[in-house]
Amino acid sequence: MGRRFNRLGERLLLQAEDGSVWSVPPQWTDLSSPDPEVVVGDGRTPLRVTDLIALADVVERLSSRLVDRGGRNV
Repeated sequence: MGRRFNRLGERLLLQAEDGSVWSVPPQWTDLSSPDPEVVVGDGRTPLRVTDLIALADVVERLSSRLVDRGGRNV
């Protein structure tokens, strides 16, 4: 559907059959070149180190939202 750029870099805009629009990084599609880490790992590396670090950041941010100011889980 299209491309856009934001502070995180390039994003592809994809439209689903129901009309909803999704923004995904090009690495998640077959439109980008193979990642060197995956090529060197001969396909044995499902996630790159940078992907794991980004995932850990997301989990940490989401986890911190589940704890209220008193330190109790919501």
